[in-house]
Amino acid sequence: MSPAMSLHQYVGDGGGTELPRRAVADTVVALAQASIEISDLICSGALAGITGQAQGRNADGDIQQDLDVRADRIIRMALRSLPIAALASEEAALPEFMSPAAPISVAIDPLDGSSNINTNMSVGTIFSIVRTPDDVRTAFMQPGTAQLAAGFFIYGPQTSLVLTLGRGVDIFTLDRAAHEYRLIRCAARTSTCAGLGRWWRKPTGSSHAAGSSYIRPTRATATARAVCGWSTKPTRSPSSWNRRPVLPPPGARGFSISRQARCTSVCR
Repeated sequence: MSPAMSLHQYVGDGGGTELPRRAVADTVVALAQASIEISDLICSGALAGITGQAQGRNADGDIQQDLDVRADRIIRMALRSLPIAALASEEAALPEFMSPAAPISVAIDPLDGSSNINTNMSVGTIFSIVRTPDDVRTAFMQPGTAQLAAGFFIYGPQTSLVLTLGRGVDIFTLDRAAHEYRLIRCAARTSTCAGLGRWWRKPTGSSHAAGSSYIRPTRATATARAVCGWSTKPTRSPSSWNRRPVLPPPGARGFSISRQARCTSVCR
């Protein structure tokens, strides 16, 4: 892939012709268009009527600001005509079932970190696209390995997209003049967080597809992350961080669809 390739060209080359892959490509493009509108809204701030006023609380119990609500509305409008079976948003308590027979389902956090807006810090949109299972009601209960694509938009000094279609991670930057995302970095890699390193093993040729850029966790760690039970907060001191994966008790409930979406986007 050549640098400066547009996102439309990128997903056109990698989307494939089978229905799920085509639907994924169209969804990524629609999310990108929505993100441009959200980016413009954030840049305008109070000039666009963004006040930072609380609008209640979302499904996770976080304070919901006016920008959260508007970002959620923008994304829903962008996705409404696509073949999506279910849409889960952090701003809604329950998923919206759109076309149950459609091949993909989408989970989003429309605006993560919206409380940072008043301090002029970066915020973002997170998304995960999964294949719709036979029972659409379980679409967002699948492990991260069920994803077809995942990524996030960062609204900062530049507006960027970090995206995977399952063949490594590539980074795009918004070309505002052209109103288009352009590829700036291929096969991006990141080091394992220092506190988590002991739980990961290096990839091997037999366990990785060519070009894969992530490190495969051990079986126990994969299980822990798949159910989003990993503890990443300190208990007593830094030396005790992440001493072991922490699974929720049998039959535990209480983490929302939106948290599941965030977990699946991380646990790829």
